[in-house]
Amino acid sequence: MAGMAECKQRLRKSYLNKRGQLTAAEKNRQSGLVRERLAGWERLSGLETVLFYAPIKNELDLLPLLEDPEFINRRILFPRVCGERLELCCVSSSTELREGFCKIPEPCEKTEIVSAGAVDAAFIPGVVFDRRGYRIGYGGGYYDRLLSRHADWLTVGIAYQFQLQDELPVEEHDVRLKALCTPQGIGLTEADL
Repeated sequence: MAGMAECKQRLRKSYLNKRGQLTAAEKNRQSGLVRERLAGWERLSGLETVLFYAPIKNELDLLPLLEDPEFINRRILFPRVCGERLELCCVSSSTELREGFCKIPEPCEKTEIVSAGAVDAAFIPGVVFDRRGYRIGYGGGYYDRLLSRHADWLTVGIAYQFQLQDELPVEEHDVRLKALCTPQGIGLTEADL
């Protein structure tokens, strides 16, 4: 297991470095392309409750979708760290996000907590992904713990094209996503077949 952890840590460091080198203009351009893909994706139409994330460390920024006509009438959730788990909170605007755990923007205390069973789709960030739908995040396991209890969600990894590898090292607790969205397009993974 130590070898697996070291391998994941090396990948994490390498891909965070690559992502950190993106200019603000390039991040914004590629974020816009991803938002266009998601807004036009038929698999999301009719889904009522969608879990978002607040971008950090040059992650692709989906926040403008909160104002997009395709998302404006949906219930939008963001995660908030509560001990070792994520609780999901209903947010109507990014102004309801405050600096939280590890300086990650999360819903302020007075936002409504929503049952995870209400979620239809979830946009999942990560450091590096593989084409099978596995991901390496920041190492805390928060998303894996959440997703392991909700196999019915349409889970969509959000990544730059350079964040995709053919295959990542996988541990028993790692959860496979059902789709991946990059600026180049959206594709289903083997988990959704």
